[in-house]
Amino acid sequence: MTLPRFTYAFVVVLLFGMAPFAAGADAVIIDQVAAIVNDEVITLSEIDVEGAPLLRRIQSQGLEPAEQQAALQKTRQEILDRLIETTLQQQKATEMGMEIDEAEVDHAVGRIMEKNNRSKEQFLLDLEKIGTNEEQYHLSIKRQMLESRLVNVEVRSKVVITDKMVQEYYDSQHAQQSAPEGYTILQMGFAWGQTGRATSREEARQRAEAARQQILSGDDFQELARSQSDMPSARDGGAIGTLTREELAPYMRDAILSLTPGQISPLIETEAGFQFFKLLSTKAGDVVAQAPLDSVKEEIRNTLYGQESERLYKAWMDQLREKAYIKKLL
Repeated sequence: MTLPRFTYAFVVVLLFGMAPFAAGADAVIIDQVAAIVNDEVITLSEIDVEGAPLLRRIQSQGLEPAEQQAALQKTRQEILDRLIETTLQQQKATEMGMEIDEAEVDHAVGRIMEKNNRSKEQFLLDLEKIGTNEEQYHLSIKRQMLESRLVNVEVRSKVVITDKMVQEYYDSQHAQQSAPEGYTILQMGFAWGQTGRATSREEARQRAEAARQQILSGDDFQELARSQSDMPSARDGGAIGTLTREELAPYMRDAILSLTPGQISPLIETEAGFQFFKLLSTKAGDVVAQAPLDSVKEEIRNTLYGQESERLYKAWMDQLREKAYIKKLL
């Protein structure tokens, strides 16, 4: 929505939205402006639509009224910050003449349905369950695609990771004197129902087997974990750090102790789903065993790429904010 930056604390519409405006007609305030970003406004209703699943979850937790109100306000502020960032990126994309056409969006949504093995009817039901609809979802995908294209040009294209940087990271992370005691592990997990993308145990098993086969065929573990794993560790490329023998869950211990660094574990079934692991290195006392550089080179490169991308992205967003007029009213 585009409005002059110096006007409107609230958006005012006619009581009967489709009726023509007439002098003296009744009007009601139905939407509050939450922020002004250059010549655009972000409304409270946009925040509520964007954060509908989170807000509903808070409202269903049975909190005391004051505690619930505080939680809702905090969540709305976090969503507003994300929407301000999104608005700045959308404005930058417009300035640069970037566009995403509807055919691209339709193709992307089709691939998402195909990847998750969902029919159109099942997909629409899924959207309804999370409190959105097809139109809102298409708009969200279009926005994400445009932002991704913009960030590719403005940030990712400027990231350079050299072989020397990979070697230095490998040496520093696996050096005997600094290596922590225990087993350094990558993890991928696949669940079903509310905690996973599969709708059944069998579908979760098939997804896990397919991912493991991709890894064995040479795909990068961390990159695949970010896009496929249902575990919280997915955001870190499956990295769960270094665990001692005692810290390993029994099902993990049986799988990990039989591996040498660089190897992939068999598929393991748990109550929550299916998992497999990659052992990067081990240390017991002064003895360090580590995966050969060639077997972890791409994972290291992706780690460094992610770190550098994040650093450049933050600097780029700081510049966009500094050049923009931003006023928060929520």
